[in-house]
Amino acid sequence: MRLYAGVFRFFAIVALIHVGVFIVVATLARRSRGFTADGNTLRLASSAIQVRSLDPVNVGDTASSGIANQVYEGLVTYDQATLAGMPSLAESWEISPDGTLYTFHLRQGVKYHDDPCFPDGKGRELTAHDVKQNLTRVCDPLAMGTGFWLVDGRVKGASEYNEARLKLLQENERIWEIDDSEAEVDEVVGFKVVDDHTFQIELTKPFAPFIKVLAMSYFAIAAPEAIAKYGPRHNAPGEDTLFQHPVGTGAFMLEKWEPDVEIVLRANANYWGADSEGRRLPHLNAVH
Repeated sequence: MRLYAGVFRFFAIVALIHVGVFIVVATLARRSRGFTADGNTLRLASSAIQVRSLDPVNVGDTASSGIANQVYEGLVTYDQATLAGMPSLAESWEISPDGTLYTFHLRQGVKYHDDPCFPDGKGRELTAHDVKQNLTRVCDPLAMGTGFWLVDGRVKGASEYNEARLKLLQENERIWEIDDSEAEVDEVVGFKVVDDHTFQIELTKPFAPFIKVLAMSYFAIAAPEAIAKYGPRHNAPGEDTLFQHPVGTGAFMLEKWEPDVEIVLRANANYWGADSEGRRLPHLNAVH
């Protein structure tokens, strides 16, 4: 009888474990049922739910890049076949004969996603001033980014700007209270706005892979209004939400991000891009 009782207890425990696992899985499944998909939705089982940040200056891992690259765009992007730099927000560019001055010509009519960070909730047109602000953030330790090493000593004035801002940070770690006017250097001289649709970058010396460097997620362009409303420079810890509230110009907008459960991207109806046959992008309504 004792043998039978032991066997019974064993199988009872196994059964309870299976029931417990079923309940956990069912609970997680129910948590993701809030998303309504149509026939034009791409569903992916992916490690992308392990995204760390969607603030461009902090997008240095594969999972974050995979999502950020759908929401944001940079001046250039990678050709998926050759990995060469190809136009994105900049439709063309020239490089000076000595290899140190890059002049980018921005696409006109490119708009940010609609978001409450804008006065009327409607995304405005991208300008060269936005590019300067975003690239300057890469050099700013107050932005808490991780990509400065890519321009340190390469872009003219980047190191001097970083050192001046780092001094402010050393004097006051409460970055949301720092007065920018107290910095000894107030800009990166190698970043220059020529006009609303022309932007220049000056290097200290030629660096052949620079266009490919600019295609990295660190240099994607976020709406300055979103940086101001949601970013760490203007919000105390716990109140800064830019890392999970991206506002870019990309083909998709972030609709939902529940860490470790799901991410939902919705098509940007105002996206500027088109395929080789002239059809508006993206072709998908959503990615889940």
